[in-house]
Amino acid sequence: MCQNIVGTEEHVKSIRMMNSVKDNLASNKTVQTITSGSYGEGIEMRGSDIDIMKILKFIEVFEDKNTPLNPHKSHCAMETDETLPGFTQLRLLQGNRYFFAMSQNREDQFLDFNNQVFYRIQISNNPHVDIVEKLLISKMFLVTEEMLRTAEYTFDNKIHLLCTESSKIRHIYSYYISKLCFNNVQLLPLKDISNNKSNYRQYKICLSTLLQNVHHDAVSGWLLLATFFYKTKQYNLATYVLQYSLSKLQLLTNITNIHIFRKMTVAQLLTLLRVDDVHFRKNSTFIPDELAIEVKSKPCIIPPVLYAHFLCFLCHFHLTNTRQCRDSLQDLKLTIEEKFFIPDNSDNALGHNILGIAFQLAGDIESAKWAFLQSIRLGPNPDTN
Repeated sequence: MCQNIVGTEEHVKSIRMMNSVKDNLASNKTVQTITSGSYGEGIEMRGSDIDIMKILKFIEVFEDKNTPLNPHKSHCAMETDETLPGFTQLRLLQGNRYFFAMSQNREDQFLDFNNQVFYRIQISNNPHVDIVEKLLISKMFLVTEEMLRTAEYTFDNKIHLLCTESSKIRHIYSYYISKLCFNNVQLLPLKDISNNKSNYRQYKICLSTLLQNVHHDAVSGWLLLATFFYKTKQYNLATYVLQYSLSKLQLLTNITNIHIFRKMTVAQLLTLLRVDDVHFRKNSTFIPDELAIEVKSKPCIIPPVLYAHFLCFLCHFHLTNTRQCRDSLQDLKLTIEEKFFIPDNSDNALGHNILGIAFQLAGDIESAKWAFLQSIRLGPNPDTN
């Protein structure tokens, strides 16, 4: 009965492990993130929200006011005389002006924060995510090492750490690092390969980061790698990566034996079976020049099969491979007609817009006009067309 509600023991362990890795990667020298509540314990309940705690490492809290202070941190003293059991007031003993200025109550130096102050450190705007960052209505929630060292604080449950030699945790780290690389690599300046050592070094950094971004789903990371080769005018390399990506997508549509997945970890299954769209940031330097207008005012999200065939067309167009160029254009048109991995009208409108660009490059102006008109009909949004 319990397994039907919260899942198997292995499922619960997997969620806990993914939360731990995600929290570790989301933390830095200033703020530590902890996913708590039922989801933090690996239990997914219908209708339940997600509780996330933020630990501010630049603040220390003590019960003893005579504790030696670290000049590089803000310090607060706990006062529990006028509070409910389990709660405390925090008196500021030492802190920088910025930290003190955020407090609304300055007369007695009790820290009384408005909830709006900490919206800047939110990690999500999802209404189902609770950011735990206050204590007793508007008191800031702090967890510190000093409090945990105190003998009177005891814990019934032990904390278990998973060894990094575990293949499961390595796969999960690989998954989250891949997502980080996918988002951050587009911030890197992109330059052509040349004899300039600085440019070549930047090229190697981009390539290294891109090779780490292929582990969060089946193809989107590979498509970004192919885009990199296209932007650096390595068209043959780009076509090899695109052929590999399309073969993976073809494999996904023909999977019949599901027993092979039973021994895979969650991260491995995501890498093999999940198919994400290709996301380009606003003003991304990675998007092909032919689509640069799409990211001038906002991010651009392109269905994977649609993008793969369009990029194939662009590569063969620049290589002057007439037959392959014509075949890629036909594949692109067929993908849009069959709505393959194209779930809604907005994606369909974008697809026709991209098809119009391809027809225009191929010199078929009449077909280009038809495609652009179809794009306007499907999505009469000036930002999309």
